[in-house]
Amino acid sequence: RGTRARAEHPNAGRPWSAGEEAELRRLVAAGASRREMVARLGRSGGAIRSALLRLGLAERGGFTRAG
Repeated sequence: RGTRARAEHPNAGRPWSAGEEAELRRLVAAGASRREMVARLGRSGGAIRSALLRLGLAERGGFTRAG
């Protein structure tokens, strides 16, 4: 499973760097779709969602556009 996940999402399972978190914030501020975030950051949709929640960039019901 891990090998397949990494093939699809190169950063799967790796800790988020401060630079990746900053890029995620920029993408949210720019109104990027989750698909764009996945492609840009090399993470799964679930990892993007978790990071958005952890960073306070999304609420349980969806993305917030502020931030």
